[in-house]
Amino acid sequence: MPGDVEKLGDLDKKLLRHAASGISPDENSKRIGGVLSPAKVVLRIHELLASPDSYLSIPQQIQLQLREMRGVYDELRDRYLDDKNAKVLLDYSMSIIRTLKDLQAQNDVDVNTYNAAVGRAMGQAFDIAIATMGGMLCAKYNIPAEEWAAAKRDALEAAQAEVIKRQVES
Repeated sequence: MPGDVEKLGDLDKKLLRHAASGISPDENSKRIGGVLSPAKVVLRIHELLASPDSYLSIPQQIQLQLREMRGVYDELRDRYLDDKNAKVLLDYSMSIIRTLKDLQAQNDVDVNTYNAAVGRAMGQAFDIAIATMGGMLCAKYNIPAEEWAAAKRDALEAAQAEVIKRQVES
């Protein structure tokens, strides 16, 4: 079973690489030994491209793009080193750079969204912990609510100052 999953991953990579190179579904099917019909090649490529988050992470997508770009560079350099192909190579490179910038921007959005969600969850948990602790201490030691509120405010201000300090450091 693990071998099947590994083969499927390799097959998907070949399908995507061939499609990115402009190879037709018929030729793509032939190059993978007829494992999938041309119609199934089209369906599988559409399936893979429709859900990139579930197939390849952004770093994996970037790595795949870089490997593809290296292959194109090598092929053009080895076979067709002239002015016309240098322009094709430059255009292709600019396309890859735009793709990588888009992927990086999406990754930044995803990381910031995740960090904000984690921060909110931690803040809510902290509020619950402080409220629970305050209720228990006020009841057990007869601490007036105003004193607890002042101590809580001072503690939160100290925590906020530490967070700001760490943000500036990083």
